Amino acid sequence: MLAGIGLEGLPDRITATTARVSEEVSALATEGEKLDQKAGNAADKIRKL
Repeated sequence: MLAGIGLEGLPDRITATTARVSEEVSALATEGEKLDQKAGNAADKIRKL
């Protein structure tokens, strides 16, 4: 069906794009967790002052 309208590669492109987006989201989540930990450490240091 997709070939008839020139979109035969669309499912593969969607799959590849979804995989890339998933990797980026995972990387951002990891970075967010690191920043959250740093913020927590900074807050602990401030409380000790």
